[in-house]
Amino acid sequence: MIKKLILILILLFSTVEKSFPGQFEDFDNLDSHTGYWIGFGFGSNYFGITISGNLNLALNENIFSVRYAKSDEFRFNVEGHYDEPARGLKEFVLLYGRYLKKDNFVLRLSTGISFLSGINRGRNIEYQEFERISISTLGLPLEGEFIIGFSKNIGISLLCYGNLNKDKTFGGVVFKLNAGLF
Repeated sequence: MIKKLILILILLFSTVEKSFPGQFEDFDNLDSHTGYWIGFGFGSNYFGITISGNLNLALNENIFSVRYAKSDEFRFNVEGHYDEPARGLKEFVLLYGRYLKKDNFVLRLSTGISFLSGINRGRNIEYQEFERISISTLGLPLEGEFIIGFSKNIGISLLCYGNLNKDKTFGGVVFKLNAGLF
C-alpha cells in the first residue's frame, strides 16, 4: 500500500510540475500570491484526540496540500475498565483547492482523496465487550481553514474538516501553528 501512495505522490508532483512549468523554475522569486508552509496542531474528531500535520504549496489562487492525521480515543476511567476495542484512525490526505489571501488572513477550501486506516468499536457483544471493526478505505476529504498570520512567516489557524467514506463518515476541528511563507 505504501508503494501505491508513493506512486500517487510522484504522479501528482509530475502533473503539477508540468501544469506550472515556470513556477518551479522561478521558485526563489516568489510573488505575493505564491507561498508554502507547514502546519502542526491538535484537535478532535469522532475517533478521539487528533494530532495533525500538513504541507501546503500555494500557486496563485491554487493550493496543493498533503496532510497526515492520527486520532486516538482518550481513555480515562478510575475503575480501570475500558470499552474495548479503543477507537483509533490514521488518515493520509492529498488535497487540491483554492485559497484567498488578504493582508495577514488566508482562507483555504480544499478537497481531494484520502486513505484511512484504523479501528472502530461496533455493537455490544457482552458486558463491556464490543465488536472490533477494522477500517481500511479511501475517502473524500473536505477542508476549510482560516489562517491568521502574526508575521509573514508565523500564524495560527482553525481547520474544519470532514471525510466522506464507506466505513465511517466523520468531521473534526484542529487548531494549528503554521510556519512558512503565506
